[in-house]
Amino acid sequence: MNKFAIFALTVLVAGLAQGDEGWVMCQECVGAGYIEIEITCDMCEGFGFLWELCPTCHGTELTDIACIVCDGDGTIDCGWCGGDGWWTVTAEDGITQIDELCPHCFFGQIDCDFCEGSGILHNEPCPVCTGGEIEVDCSNCYGYGVVIITEPCSACDGQGGYWEEE
Repeated sequence: MNKFAIFALTVLVAGLAQGDEGWVMCQECVGAGYIEIEITCDMCEGFGFLWELCPTCHGTELTDIACIVCDGDGTIDCGWCGGDGWWTVTAEDGITQIDELCPHCFFGQIDCDFCEGSGILHNEPCPVCTGGEIEVDCSNCYGYGVVIITEPCSACDGQGGYWEEE
């Protein structure tokens, strides 16, 4: 229970207590009728995380990744024409400049030498994990390492208070 809820409940119970002679709010549970106990999460043993096989490499530590040179496209800009597919040559007269299709590429692109045009690098170190496993938040405690258990207050038997005998 958060602090605001406890405060609101305290005000409510205090208001009831003022109207009812002899009703005393329980100091143990602050009138809630229950107490919250933090216990160490038994699933993650209080660490807040569990180790699971990496979903990228499935624990092998190696995986296929997009080529870092061509960003997974398999092609890069041609160095001869700058990637536009055309280059300028001098005509037979030695003066006139003529634009021609670049004979070294296909529409300005050439196969990436690094990945041999596939766009994929095989058996590379996994970019997600370093040992075949990764830390994931515990699904039981959501990464906090503790779980909160609610129990009826033993001081007031879950009533939030008691009648004081005069």
